[in-house]
Formats: sequence, C-alpha cells, structure tokens
Amino acid sequence: MPTIICPLCDARVEIEQEDAILCSQMRCPECSVLLEITGEDPLTVEWISEEWDYGDSFSDGLSQKLDRARKFTKQKR
Repeated sequence: MPTIICPLCDARVEIEQEDAILCSQMRCPECSVLLEITGEDPLTVEWISEEWDYGDSFSDGLSQKLDRARKFTKQKR
C-alpha cells in the first residue's frame, strides 16, 4: 500500500493503490488539510487551499496562506 507524508504535519498516510492517481485529493487524517497527488513516480503530494484569496496580488495571498500553514504546523508540534 503506498504511503505519503503530509507536508504540513509530517503524518504518514497510507492510501489504496487505486486512489494513488495524479490529481486525486484526500484529507490528512491527522491535521485534516486537503492534499492533492502531484506526482505518481515517486508518489508526491501537496496541500491545497480550500479558500481562494482574491487580494490585489497573487504573491500576497500566497504568503498569507504560507504564514497560516507555518502557524498551524508550529501549533501541532
């Protein structure tokens, strides 16, 4: 059974082979973040935001999301 590592909380998540398809989405059972498979060989995932920030610039919205992710990760440790 393939295993992925959550990029936010470092939890090991086992997924079914048939679910290990590019662009598949799942939730991390530890931190509940939404993950998307971004590579199949090797199997890689990235967390994706469930809310879209329509701010003045893309980079400002991205930096805000990264700040929230870092704060969340620090709280979990």
